[in-house]
Amino acid sequence: MNPPTMRSVRVSVQRLNIAKFYQEEIARAEKEVQNREKSGLKDAFPINREVIKGLKALKVLNEGK
Repeated sequence: MNPPTMRSVRVSVQRLNIAKFYQEEIARAEKEVQNREKSGLKDAFPINREVIKGLKALKVLNEGK
């Protein structure tokens, strides 16, 4: 493979890794919110919903590149 193709492959792999990271973090945060709601702690950490929204927004921005 020539250097531009290798760079393109590396960039694609990096984007896939970033997308996977966002997907895992969103799932983790959503599960944490659900667990806290089940245990009656939903008001103790209201920031988690904002974190989830932010992660989803970053994921969308990353996919658009």
